[in-house]
Amino acid sequence: MGESCTSVLLAEMPGSNVVKCLQSGMVRWYFNNLMVTFMEMDFHTFSKSFQNINFDVKSWQTEEGNRFVVINTCHQSIQFVIKECEHHRLSELFERARAELEILQILNG
Repeated sequence: MGESCTSVLLAEMPGSNVVKCLQSGMVRWYFNNLMVTFMEMDFHTFSKSFQNINFDVKSWQTEEGNRFVVINTCHQSIQFVIKECEHHRLSELFERARAELEILQILNG
C-alpha cells in the first residue's frame, strides 16, 4: 500500500485481513503473504461468490482426505488454493468486511 493510503481495518483473523483505503476507495485483502486489491464493487462480487462455493461439487481431495478448491484470478498464472477450513474462516471474514463497508457507507452518507 502506498504512503498516501490511510486504511480502515474492516475485518481481521490470523493470517488475513480486509482493509479499505480512504483515499482511493480500494479494498485490499491480505491472505498468507499475498495481497489482492479490488474496487469495492468487485470485492462485494468476489466475496459473495467465494461464500457460495460448494465444496461437495467444486473441491479436490488429497489422499489424506483434505479438501480444497482452486480459485482462478484474472491472471491466468495466479490461482488461490483454499482449504475447506480456510474457506469457512474466510467466508466469515468477508461477511464482516462487507458489513463494515455498509456501516462506512451509512456514516459517510
